[in-house]
Amino acid sequence: MESSITGDFMAFPTPSVAHHLRNPSDQELVYLMGGENLEVEVADFPRLGKRMFRRGEVVEISNLADIEPFGPL
Repeated sequence: MESSITGDFMAFPTPSVAHHLRNPSDQELVYLMGGENLEVEVADFPRLGKRMFRRGEVVEISNLADIEPFGPL
């Protein structure tokens, strides 16, 4: 977004791919987020080649290329 006007908003549909938000301007950005806060969360960041695993307060980041299949259960 090149510039913003008071009241502009962004929305991410669910289910959705991982997304990233940054404020490249000098203007203040107010970010209001809603959604579930599950005990375990997995998110892929394909452009970065990373996968995030969050269990409670513990967050781990892995390279997608390093993840190996577990096999049949």
